[in-house]
Amino acid sequence: MRIPLLAAISVALVIAFAGCGGSGGSSTTSEATTAATTAASTQAQTTATAPNTAPPAVHVAFVRRIDPVCAEYNQAIKAIQPELQKQGAKAQASGKLGPYIAPLTKARAAAVAASSRYNAIHPPAAERPHAALVGRVLSGQAKLDALLLAAAKSNSASKFSAVEGAITQYTQQAQTLMRAYGMTQICGAAG
Repeated sequence: MRIPLLAAISVALVIAFAGCGGSGGSSTTSEATTAATTAASTQAQTTATAPNTAPPAVHVAFVRRIDPVCAEYNQAIKAIQPELQKQGAKAQASGKLGPYIAPLTKARAAAVAASSRYNAIHPPAAERPHAALVGRVLSGQAKLDALLLAAAKSNSASKFSAVEGAITQYTQQAQTLMRAYGMTQICGAAG
């Protein structure tokens, strides 16, 4: 069974930070709005794609080239989870988001690395439209991770919560897209 890692991280963050104060106030920020818009945009993009028209052998060969990107990303996220849980306890005790900065910096770096590695793999012509969509999904994850990190750095509980919700929604849509594309290693999920 696949467990959505980023969704699990988001849930862990929500549980660990529930009830903690912050200097963010109750208004929705532009960063949180951007995160939600990004998630909604990806959902629209994933449902608006045409079926893959590449010959089956070409498609399978390309998927074999890109699956290791997600496998490496998933390993990096798994390695960050214990630190994230430990820092979550510190955040809850202190009422500050600062303890999340170090593990979130690592999570963002892993997302940026996955996006860069993916973009360095040049797809066959028949795969380009769908490959570009998967590339945008990975880039979007890195952008959302940056927003979550910025919320932690600014100690804004409202921003943090809003971005977490967007990440959860985004991750679900991204994983649906990757599965539909035929990837066997799904970024943000582990078997």
